[in-house]
Parts: sequence; structure tokens; C-alpha cells
Amino acid sequence: MLLDIIISALLFGLSPVLCKLIGFDFSPFTISGLLYLGACITSYDKNNINFDLISRFNLKIASVILFGGILGPVFLMSGLSHISALNTSLLFNLEPVFTVILAVMFFRENITLKSLIGITGIFIALTICLPFKLSYLEISGYIFIALACLCYALDNNLSSIIDNIKPNQLVFVKGFTSVVVNLFIGLNLFKDNILNINCLEYIVVGYFCYGLSLILYVKSNQKIGAIKTQLVFSLSTFFGIFFACIVFHDSINLAYIAALLLIAVSFYLIFSEKHSHKHTHTKLTHTHYHNHLDGHHSHWHEGKLTFYHCHEHTHDTITHTHDHLSDIHHRHPHTA
Repeated sequence: MLLDIIISALLFGLSPVLCKLIGFDFSPFTISGLLYLGACITSYDKNNINFDLISRFNLKIASVILFGGILGPVFLMSGLSHISALNTSLLFNLEPVFTVILAVMFFRENITLKSLIGITGIFIALTICLPFKLSYLEISGYIFIALACLCYALDNNLSSIIDNIKPNQLVFVKGFTSVVVNLFIGLNLFKDNILNINCLEYIVVGYFCYGLSLILYVKSNQKIGAIKTQLVFSLSTFFGIFFACIVFHDSINLAYIAALLLIAVSFYLIFSEKHSHKHTHTKLTHTHYHNHLDGHHSHWHEGKLTFYHCHEHTHDTITHTHDHLSDIHHRHPHTA
């Protein structure tokens, strides 16, 4: 479970560095379209991509496509073109902050005092790293990255409650729409010429750092909820800073070191909490990644399955008490 999201964070943490290395010969729209073209290739499976997806389309999926597939990557590429890969990676800690705020306010996830202190610590860490003097281009870069984080935070929360299509189907639909919309804008409005080697390089980056990373992310999102998944995924910040220092020889001052230590402590506070109480699951039919060892999945299979797999299944009504996360099964309200 954790290995999936750590690999996802590693791949995504690489993406700002790789995009900086490739350069910005195209508009942010074209770059976003090419990245998600690679993601489409990763997630394509002829057995899962069919016309049945049309009947399963709903407002949640449309919102994931809009914020996570179209607007988010365009804002990210716009910001990355104006500030360093190191600062982009560090600023992406706004994503878990926005994710948690939205999860608690609108998506019925639970938060404790320890988690709240951890979130505050992440926000303070980002604040102490901001330079005192910024050019207008750098300011616009920071604003674009913040907007990207907000879009991805909406994407994170919505993806965690989508239970009518498989993760690779969601990634494919999101990526395909991004390719069509963003490439159309880039090629027609910005007259980008994609007949060069940079085009292929962006597709390869998209294959690994967006496609594979997103599939692993969505799997984890459904298993442990948006808050926990996003906070582990924030390791992408550390990976991004590490790779930026190696590739671009970016220097890290005391403020960066203090910020990274504060973020590490914040993560510990959030993940050391326990949450357990009596709760009831009503009868439900849905589709998501699961195994048969978690006390929630007792439906029948031919042979014994102990690994994670994905298909439509039905839960009977059950009341029990156990430690749990705000995953796809535990969106019940809390009075205290």
C-alpha cells in the first residue's frame, strides 16, 4: 500500500527536473497535452477501455478531468517555466495543505488536532523558504504553482470517492481529454510545432511521471483516503529537491534545511495518530482496488485471493469497531 504511493511520489518528483532539462519550446498547453499523451499510453488497456465508460461518466469524473487533466498541468508548466525546479518542488507542499482543507470542509474526512498541527507546520515551512525579493515573472510563477496545487487538491479528493470505474480507466479518460483539449489549444492558438525530439521526450516523461505515477496514486487514494495518500505523496517534494540539487547544482541554505525538518516532523505527527470507533457500513455496490484481508470484503471468488484486485462487488450491512482511515469505505460523519 505505502510502496505504491512512494513510487508514485518518486516518479512525480522527477517530473519538474526532467521538464526543465527538456526546456520550454512549446506552450504550457502543448506540454501538458504531450505529458498526458504519455499517461494515456501507460493506462491504455483494450480490455478496460470501452464504450461502457460513457454510461459511467458523471460530474465527479468530469471535475477530475477539468482540474487534474486540463487546468492543473497547464498551471504547473506555466509556473515551472518561471521558477526553479527546486522551488517548484518545495512549493508543491501546498498541495497536501489544500487537499486536507478541502477534504475536511467538503468531503467528510476526519482530522485530529495532531493532523492540524502537522498541516500548520507544512504551511510555516513553505513560508520561511520564500525569498524576500521576487521579480514579476517569479511572482507569477509562484501564483501558477499555487493554482496548480489547488487544482490537484480538488482532483485528489474527487478521485478518492470515484468508485464506478477502475484507476487505469480514470487515468486514461483524464489523459485522453487533456490530450485533445490542451493539444488543440497549443497547436491552434500558440502555433506550436511538435515535430522535434522534445515532443518524444515529453511523452516519455508523461508515460512514467504522470501515467504510472497517477495509476499508483489513484490505487492508494482509494485504499487509504485522500489525506493520508497526499501526505505520503508529499515525499515527491524531497525527491524533487534531491534531484534538482544533483542535476542543476542548486544550493540549499539553512532556511531550506529548517523547512525540510519541519515538514518531516509534520508528517510524523499526522501519521502517528490513531482513529478507531464503532461505525456502520450500509449495503453498497461499487468498483475499486481491494483485498480480502481488511474485514470489509467477504464476497466470493473462485480460489482464494489475498492480493489487491479491482472489480465491481457488493458489501452487506455491517457494524464493527477497528482502526481505520478516511478511505473509500469510511466517509461516515464524526460528531467529535
